[in-house]
Amino acid sequence: MPLPEIEPVDVFARSALATEATPARHHQVVAAAAAGKRAALVYPYRAPVAGSLTEIAPGILWLRMPMPMVLNHINLYLLAAGDGWLVVDTGPATPEAMAVWKSLFAGPLAGARIAGVVCTHFHADHSGLARMLCARSGAPLLMTPMEYFWRLAWPGVLTELPAEHAAYYHECGFPADMALEANEIFATFALIQPLPLSFRRLREHDALPHTDDDWRVLIGHGHSPEHAMLYSAARSVLISGDQLLPQISTNISVTAIDPAAEPLSEWLASLERLLAIPDATLVLPAHGLPFRGLHARVAQLQSHHARVLNRTLATCTEQPCSTYQVSKALFPGPLKGIAHVLALGESLAHLHYLARRGDVASALDESGVRRFRARREQPA
Repeated sequence: MPLPEIEPVDVFARSALATEATPARHHQVVAAAAAGKRAALVYPYRAPVAGSLTEIAPGILWLRMPMPMVLNHINLYLLAAGDGWLVVDTGPATPEAMAVWKSLFAGPLAGARIAGVVCTHFHADHSGLARMLCARSGAPLLMTPMEYFWRLAWPGVLTELPAEHAAYYHECGFPADMALEANEIFATFALIQPLPLSFRRLREHDALPHTDDDWRVLIGHGHSPEHAMLYSAARSVLISGDQLLPQISTNISVTAIDPAAEPLSEWLASLERLLAIPDATLVLPAHGLPFRGLHARVAQLQSHHARVLNRTLATCTEQPCSTYQVSKALFPGPLKGIAHVLALGESLAHLHYLARRGDVASALDESGVRRFRARREQPA
């Protein structure tokens, strides 16, 4: 089954990786992935009507919230919590999403108690309406500390390119006129209301508050600082957020805010840890359809990134390359605005991974652009 990572990108979750790379050599993957095997995923449910509640399992409601972007939906979930519900992710702060919640509270959720609001991470589609839901219900916000404080520290909507960010784009070799488009990524934070100024922290392996003791918190890294996932062994259900998606690969990027980060190894390590969960587990992702075949999907994603790493290394073998040049090799199609920023960030994430392994070296040229070169020749 071909991976659809080649589709157009979205700012929140989808990968900017747009091309398949040559077979992997420099990244360890599970045997199935290294051998190129692609077991089919099983999708037991069809997409529900947008804005409606569907019981997907006892005590678990599925809400497919529409979004005004290429990735046109986010899956939200409600978990039974005594005589009420725990909301998992909120949708962005758009008039359409607010109208959906208003309709639900006037209809199927009329009189229902909201025990808490969980945000798996700070991105706009996951935490955008946390303040509204908490204020309306009096329920606490539940997040991991890193996600909560990253959101508080995020600069929000910027009208001018900060000097620090301009320096980052210059070092990447990004054309100056295109760097001005990079501020579009901050426009997405118009889709997030200010967070409540109090929260309850989620920690790995903790029991999820307000539910029975079977729901546990798992933590993933790489897509965001401290992404929460929720796992119930008794129900054989994993709410994976953006850490594991069925048909698109999670966006793993270096950003101007943290330009020396190496998020890819963190995300791959988080992916590997998910293999401890039984393969038959029902995975409830933030985007796409619920699926079974967790181990197969992990293998697909490991193989995908291994191929992209090899393609990145091959590009730097031909000649020393800037991050922008590598991004053009990985994403030859026309890109603009946010798509350019994501392509650049994902390219740099792969370059930093290779640099950490010692496969590439880098140096600033006379114009201040950092160029990467492979440390050794690759076999034909």
